Amino acid sequence: VEGTPEGTPEGEGVAEGTPEGEVEKVTVPYVIGSSETVAISQITSAGLAVGSITKQCSNIVPEENVISQSPLPAQLVNKGTEVNLTVSSGPCPIAVPNLVGMTEQDAKTKIIMSGLTVGTITQEYSDTVPEGKVISQSPESGSNVPKDTPVNLIISKGKKRRFIISCGPGSSSNSSNVCDILTLGIISGLLLIKSQKVKKFNS
Repeated sequence: VEGTPEGTPEGEGVAEGTPEGEVEKVTVPYVIGSSETVAISQITSAGLAVGSITKQCSNIVPEENVISQSPLPAQLVNKGTEVNLTVSSGPCPIAVPNLVGMTEQDAKTKIIMSGLTVGTITQEYSDTVPEGKVISQSPESGSNVPKDTPVNLIISKGKKRRFIISCGPGSSSNSSNVCDILTLGIISGLLLIKSQKVKKFNS
């Protein structure tokens, strides 16, 4: 018998396209390094769906660009499969180091090595912190700040010199007079020096 048996519709039994019940397969596009907007467009154009989008800091991948994807690129998956993305939120924050007690130079080096910048340097007297060392800092240590944030320092000038007039033991009138004379002499000397400086400046 030749040809199609009688009663059999022409073309029956010949499979065309995707068999009934099977899901069409598509290839996952490569979107790593693309911007979030472009990645979403490529995923949907491939017949896939956009899954979860997770933000994560990165010192390598620019902000709003894709760091990673799942499923991985070039995999053959069912049409409509969700593709999850991890997108860069920008550079990772930096923890400010503890600089209190360091020398000024060591503190500056530590700031730069940490990815931060040296801010304003102020000097103040201190009875407790040795000269040339850090009294305090701003921002405080442990704070999380963006890269290149300036760190301000207050550096000790050491103890402030103070003039102490001692009149010795006793409370006699002679001791009191001597103390008054010494005090008056010091004040007069300071006023004289100041007066001479003013005259020299005016001349």
